[in-house]
Amino acid sequence: LQQVHEYVASEDPSASLAEVQRKTLELVRAMAEEGLIALGDPVDHGARFKDWDIPLDEAISRLSAEYVDRFDDRLRWPLMLWIRVTDKGKQVGRAYEPEYEAWLADLRAKGREYDPLPLHLVPGGRARSASPGDATESN
Repeated sequence: LQQVHEYVASEDPSASLAEVQRKTLELVRAMAEEGLIALGDPVDHGARFKDWDIPLDEAISRLSAEYVDRFDDRLRWPLMLWIRVTDKGKQVGRAYEPEYEAWLADLRAKGREYDPLPLHLVPGGRARSASPGDATESN
């Protein structure tokens, strides 16, 4: 989920956190509905993945409860909410490799490949940006 969040946030770094979260959950729902991903939990300290055996609406509610309601808990949702790319998802992904390479080349040409996200879009960042004397961006 964190990688999806980072992708959505990088599309518009000026977006509000609420907007990024809404778009992230919409993207996750759409990919799950299309059978491109499965939602679940890491098991055996991340060595394996266990699909959730619950309806998609319930899964999205569970994601939202952790990702939206506890966004600043950097040791919880970024590490505990996982997405597995299905075989169908891998097949679709391979079809987009040339487009991805072009997008990445454009980012590299602009010197933006490793640009950090604004703090308000990073788990725990809102607390860090509010620190006294902090010269970084805040909400």
